[in-house]
Amino acid sequence: MTRTPMCYTELGTRSECAQTSGWASVDLGLGYQFSSQASINLNVYNVLDREYIRYQDVAGISESQTRFSTEPGRYFTLNARYAF
Repeated sequence: MTRTPMCYTELGTRSECAQTSGWASVDLGLGYQFSSQASINLNVYNVLDREYIRYQDVAGISESQTRFSTEPGRYFTLNARYAF
């Protein structure tokens, strides 16, 4: 196999490529429409606050370079809309 990825450290030495395991995140959302003009939405992402790395973020890099590739922890969004 000549097309397998080769990973290198910052010093240019060859190393093992980073691996990721399967993961899942739990998201919750709640929305309420007060009238035809006003609505509000609240979302909670990564409810379980799990740290994970997506494959496309680590493909072809070494294990030592993955410390900045993790997804954010739990976070919230609030969206309020009023049309007039």
